[in-house]
Amino acid sequence: MSFIGADDINYNKIKDLEFLDKFVKETARLHPFAFTATPRRAIETVTLKCSDGTFLRIDKGTCILPNIPVISVDNNVWGKDATEFNPDRFLPENNGNRHPMAWLPFGAGPRICPGKNLAMHETKATIVKLLKEFKFEICNKTELNEITRSLTGFESLKMKILPRD
Repeated sequence: MSFIGADDINYNKIKDLEFLDKFVKETARLHPFAFTATPRRAIETVTLKCSDGTFLRIDKGTCILPNIPVISVDNNVWGKDATEFNPDRFLPENNGNRHPMAWLPFGAGPRICPGKNLAMHETKATIVKLLKEFKFEICNKTELNEITRSLTGFESLKMKILPRD
């Protein structure tokens, strides 16, 4: 973070932090903050091919609610290591064949969250500011268990937060 001056956290500096962008996207993929996208209603009957090769018929008028946590760890979409944290999934060369609806933390299409770009920038700016000001250390008392998805949130992570010199 040394290339960003003491009070020089701005949009242009943050947008150039490519690894941070991949880190935030991969975090949002594995731990989506919106578990459900806005429901849609089918305007015509259609048959879709699923990622496992089966077919699904959706009748006109059916309410469609994508299961974002399941899509986010689908081996057929993200590969055999879909449950592992790997920011390099978002390198341009790794995005080419992926369906545009595979990453849905903000929804997609004409009704995508209008605050997506602001939320991404603010998340990255907050991370940069925190990392510039503090050191984070996992406490000895913390048990690193598998975190499960639920509407009640995540297990706690005990950390020491120390000011930087």
